[in-house]
Amino acid sequence: MHLSSALALATLLSLSACKDSVASAAGTAQSSQSVSDDLRITQEIQQRIAEKGELSEDARKIEVTTENGLVALRGKVASVVERNTVETIATTVAGVTRVDNRLEVKPD
Repeated sequence: MHLSSALALATLLSLSACKDSVASAAGTAQSSQSVSDDLRITQEIQQRIAEKGELSEDARKIEVTTENGLVALRGKVASVVERNTVETIATTVAGVTRVDNRLEVKPD
């Protein structure tokens, strides 16, 4: 292999590695942004639930998790009305793409 061919090959390999590093860094930055958005969504939903005076103590203790804009609601609530109210709260927060409502209505 000639020296100029070897240098050209080495340059191409270096450029390819740089491109992969940049793509990987961009993916990490996007993931960090997604995690930050998910945390904001979860906190906003929890705050809105806490501020909703007519909700039961059980409703205030539900588990709220968010991943890539998908909100999961888990726990027990006092009524179907509470279940629907909490779901509505979640769906109205900016950035929410879908709500998985697994809230259970406590038997009387």
